[in-house]
Amino acid sequence: MRRPELFLLMVLLAPTTGRAQAADSTALADTPSVAVLTPADSAIVRLEAAVRADSNQVGTLLDLAAAYREADRENEAGALLRRLSERFPKDAVVWNEWGLFLLDQDAADEALAAFGRAVTIKPRDPIYRLNRGLVRLDADDATGALADFDAGLAVAPERDSLMVGRAQALVSLNRLAEAVKALGGAVKRKPDEADYHGQLADLLRQMKRPTEARAEAETARRLDPDEPSYWLTLGLTYRDERNYVRADTLLRAAVKAMPTSAVARFELAQVQSGLNRWRTAVALYNQALDLGYEDEAEAQYRIGLLYYLGDKSSLGFAAARDAFEAAVEADPDARKVEIARYLKDIDRELTALNRLNRP
Repeated sequence: MRRPELFLLMVLLAPTTGRAQAADSTALADTPSVAVLTPADSAIVRLEAAVRADSNQVGTLLDLAAAYREADRENEAGALLRRLSERFPKDAVVWNEWGLFLLDQDAADEALAAFGRAVTIKPRDPIYRLNRGLVRLDADDATGALADFDAGLAVAPERDSLMVGRAQALVSLNRLAEAVKALGGAVKRKPDEADYHGQLADLLRQMKRPTEARAEAETARRLDPDEPSYWLTLGLTYRDERNYVRADTLLRAAVKAMPTSAVARFELAQVQSGLNRWRTAVALYNQALDLGYEDEAEAQYRIGLLYYLGDKSSLGFAAARDAFEAAVEADPDARKVEIARYLKDIDRELTALNRLNRP
């Protein structure tokens, strides 16, 4: 998921092992039932036979678990991996694979414990550090995650995935300058990785460096022209400098390409407000809310403000009041001083309008 301040697309990696590779499918050509088997099922047949012949080969057992997963036989894969973790408690690869499986089952706490066992057994392995660090980061343990990423980089300073993880941990700790440096290292390591440029653009925007952010976003868009999130970031760099016309073009393209993105509509709404198209902005804020925009209080506050400033009729003030009250209901502590002032002003304005409209 994309965070407002920095989006980091990271994949949990399993280390390369000496696992046994499945033989060519023709090896079972003399078995009548093989003809109807999928490649994954054929691999399972071969691997189960290999396990029956020798049940002590960890690599073969792990390959069998992977084959079960390939065939969508998750229960069998999970049962096998659990047994392996009990039977080979000192094998870091087993714990890592078990952690990856648990993570896919949304069992993050158990996965964290499994990755922890792998790290305890092989503390200098950068992959195990990476995997545990990512889970820690997702659990809002940025300090622990940073420790894992740093330990991994001490062994494998060239691994860009650790640099990216380190950057996100630093962002969570509000150490933005260090995060830029870490992301810069990943970009230098893989200059053709569009996502890294896009992430760096997001971070530079957060640091109010729109010119540099725009350059990174342009590079990301050039490397991956079909990814609309880069259009969004690029448009926001123009909006940051109040170039609302250029921002409008890019953000409209992003909304068109991402019709279910609440964030894109929210950001486009702000551009419409800058262009004095307040009714369009209101409509976009409401669309963002309908799509599940996370900060309901902020969106409602902005709707209320637009009605308050844009429509001085009794209906406009009433709509503003409704939106401000919805913002308070969503989050009583958000902008409470401003909202209280606006609500007081609205009551005064409505009272004055009622007096004028009396016969």
